[in-house]
Amino acid sequence: MPSKHQELDDQSVSILFGTSLYQIETPQQSPAIKNTTQKISTNQSGIRPKVVVVIRDQLKPESATYEMFIKLLEACKLSIEQINVITPFTFDLTNAVLLEKYTPSHIIMFGVGSSEIGLSVYFPDFQIQMVEGVSYLTSPDLMLVANDKNIKLSLWKSLQKAFSL
Repeated sequence: MPSKHQELDDQSVSILFGTSLYQIETPQQSPAIKNTTQKISTNQSGIRPKVVVVIRDQLKPESATYEMFIKLLEACKLSIEQINVITPFTFDLTNAVLLEKYTPSHIIMFGVGSSEIGLSVYFPDFQIQMVEGVSYLTSPDLMLVANDKNIKLSLWKSLQKAFSL
């Protein structure tokens, strides 16, 4: 039986991906953010949350934006270890990749529009959209959320609906 996590040698990677595979390393990423493929832990109800958060800009642990992000997660009864955070957003990230790699039930995008991940439908900010069993929620960039009380309130109301809080 083949293993789910096999490592490929350089020649195999070259044959499979040619020149279209890139590894981008960015400095100053926290271990929790850098490892976006970590195992999702089980919450108190025994349900494994499958939440993917896509953020346009890099999320820096020492910033006020990061603090606000962590507070939002905690209010949703989630921790950074229970979600997959993809930051910074790159234009080669597609909805198909997100669905295949993470099999999410929720995709939350900060500063990233639905068309930017290859969806052909427009999602207004703060309106939960269901597409093929996946709940999508778009929001302005985290910096705007952190600096505007009305935006933060709109986001919170949407998150309450998305996570049945």
